[in-house]
Order: sequence, then structure tokens, then C-alpha cells
Amino acid sequence: MFILRILHNIWAVILFGLLVISAILVAFLTAPLGERGRLRYLLRFCQRAINIWAKLVGVKLNIVNSHLVDPNREYVFVANHIANGDVVIMTAAIEHIFTAIGKKEVENMPFLGYLFKRVCVLVDRKDPEDRRRSVEEVKRRAKHGLSVTLFPEGTFKDEPTEPLLPFHSGAFRIAVDLQLPIVPMVLINVRALLTNNKLPMHPCTITCIYTPPIEVAGLTQDDVPALKEMVFNRIRNLVIEHEPMFAHFKKEGEATNTSAQAKAG
Repeated sequence: MFILRILHNIWAVILFGLLVISAILVAFLTAPLGERGRLRYLLRFCQRAINIWAKLVGVKLNIVNSHLVDPNREYVFVANHIANGDVVIMTAAIEHIFTAIGKKEVENMPFLGYLFKRVCVLVDRKDPEDRRRSVEEVKRRAKHGLSVTLFPEGTFKDEPTEPLLPFHSGAFRIAVDLQLPIVPMVLINVRALLTNNKLPMHPCTITCIYTPPIEVAGLTQDDVPALKEMVFNRIRNLVIEHEPMFAHFKKEGEATNTSAQAKAG
């Protein structure tokens, strides 16, 4: 069993390496097409390649309710962030052409850093001015017909104790500024692929759940706090409902409701 696990991981890493190298080639060849054209071909390639990679290494990607979004509209997609694999899964799950904000540290990753720089606006999270610049750059790209993908938590903990970290406001300010609907999404069981984000890799089922878009037409920046809270609660409730590692939150909630009902009775 141990030997098989090692062989499986070697197989998975080699295939992923080939995927990355192929994606870099696609990014290089499509550079003359401009920003939107390059992203269109690069993301389409990555979406298909990740799905093929997953099937070949025993990872089932279960995409739920993708019919809720219109392929001909742009959106701001937001999701919970719990592992490094989230970025890969979101790329495979979203059929739209999108841009994103990524942490500046990823540009130092061999090969992958090149791809992140071609898709994402990279930001130094410790620099307030750079954060403002990154938001303006994302808005500029979105005005040219791109959707936006963001993780409002901004980061994740290696040993998470809560279903969600507090949300930053950037994604919601962008949505309101651009009047783009927000699509809350929920990633389930991503950490099962790489426990504690480290090898060995494990065959598993990862689920991505689309939820109904939230229209922001007519909203202003004054509405951002309420909008953020609404999305936070929707994602948190679904994480508690479906994520095995947070199942105890559901039980605690049920126990609290039962106790409240007993007191009311």
C-alpha cells in the first residue's frame, strides 16, 4: 500500500508538471492576442486540463448548480478559502473568463508564478497602497468584459478552527462599483487532496457549489457592509452543512436551537 501511494503521488506530480508546462506554452503563444484573448485561451486550456488531470489521478470534481449563472454575463465570483488547492479547483469550476487578485508571494513559485502573473493581479497584502492599486487594476480589467474571482477571506489557516475567517470588503466594493452580480460559491473537502497542504496526495471527491447570484443593481458603497454580511452568512452556513471538518458546528447549532425551543416551551 505504501509503495502504491508513492507511485500514485509521483504519477500525479508528473502529470501536474506537464499541465503547468503546457499552460505556460499556451500563455506564451497567445500573448499577441491581448489581455482578453490570452485569458480566454489560457483559462479554457487550464479548465479542461485540470479536469483531465483530476480524472487520471482519482480526484472527482463535483460541480453543483453551475446552471444558476448565465454564460453570457460577467460576475464577481467569491468563495471560501481553506487550502492552496482552492485556486486550482475554482479554475476548473468556473467556465467564465476571469481575472483575480493573488498574493504577491506566488510570483516566486517556479513555473506556477509565471501563470499566476498572466491571470491574476498580484498584491502585497501588507502595503495599503498596493492593495488599492490592485483593486483598481481588477476593475479596469473587468470593464473589458472579464468576470472577477476572489477569496474574501484573503488567506487561510493551516489548522482552521472556524468555518470562515472574517471577510475583507474588496470583492463587494468591486461588485458595487461595476454593478456586477455576486455569485457566492462553496468549496468542500479540498483539504482532503493534500492534508495540511503537504504531500502525499490522496484520491478524493471535491465539491464546488454554486449559489444563486445576488444582484447589486442600484446598490452603493453604503450597502457594502450588509452585502458582505449576507454573502458571509450564506457561505458559512453551507460550509457548516457540507464540510466534514466543521460538522460539529452544525451539531452545536442544532443543540442550541433545541435548548431555545425547550425554554420557549
